[in-house]
Amino acid sequence: MADEIESVARKEGMKTLLEAAAEKVAEGITSFEEIYRVVF
Repeated sequence: MADEIESVARKEGMKTLLEAAAEKVAEGITSFEEIYRVVF
């Protein structure tokens, strides 16, 4: 069931926390250190 929900959500554009965070680093909005602190 959870796999189905994730599959549908991804098809509709959902990103994981890590993916969204990586985009923020690439955009210069936050740092890798901050991402590491929050995600891991």
